[in-house]
Amino acid sequence: MNCLLLDSDECRLYSGSDDKTIKVWNLIPCKQDKSTSATKTSASSVEPKPLLLKTLTGHTGAINAIVVSPPNVPDPCKARLYSASADKSIE
Repeated sequence: MNCLLLDSDECRLYSGSDDKTIKVWNLIPCKQDKSTSATKTSASSVEPKPLLLKTLTGHTGAINAIVVSPPNVPDPCKARLYSASADKSIE
């Protein structure tokens, strides 16, 4: 993994790797509900892992950087994702 980007509402995490892909992760299951944290048992208090939503392809080199624009858009479907790669391109 070469780069990470956490979106502004902390619901999605983007990772860029040497395998030429960007992975989009859902972090919602990882946010702990504070109202139930006191009643959880030790076995159930382990937070779930992020859920892989999508793997994006298109570069022919390792992903070096990721940016979301505009950064504070309320609807993540309206944001644009830009990536820079070792293949000397931006997508």
